[in-house]
Amino acid sequence: RFFDPNNKNFQWNLFDLIIVLSSWGEDVIRMASINVSALRIARLLRLARILRIVRVMRFFQDLRLMVQGILASLKPLLWCIMLLLMIIFCVAMFVLQVLVNELTDNPDKDLSSLIANFGGLPMTMYTLYMSMTGGISWGEPAAQLSKINPAMIFMYSSFIAFSVLCMLNIITGV
Repeated sequence: RFFDPNNKNFQWNLFDLIIVLSSWGEDVIRMASINVSALRIARLLRLARILRIVRVMRFFQDLRLMVQGILASLKPLLWCIMLLLMIIFCVAMFVLQVLVNELTDNPDKDLSSLIANFGGLPMTMYTLYMSMTGGISWGEPAAQLSKINPAMIFMYSSFIAFSVLCMLNIITGV
């Protein structure tokens, strides 16, 4: 009856048998020899013990449902992250273009504080990301950008409003 294919728990019984046999196989290899290749097999058999969790998982229907939901939302989440990165990239390019124009027009102007946050494309994107996620207060980089042009405060505030109020809410909804 245990291995009767008509038994409704046949697959689980077979699964349990495989787990037990792999555990026994590990013990036999450990006691029989200390061969390096045998130890590798023993490690693989030890990993098979982790599969016992799957046996218990059938009792956690809600947990399984949540994991399936997370896995199903990965593709839309990746697209949201790509859109967010494109927006950050475009704003970073705009900020860098304005900064480079200011540096070429006024080479004597001290913009060292701006260079610290907006010194290159990766650093600018990182500053924008930190501003929108709360890593730094967005008012500090906006105040630094206002030294170049007061309209940059409006641009930076618009970026923060759009990214925080629109994009992050969309990502939360996904």
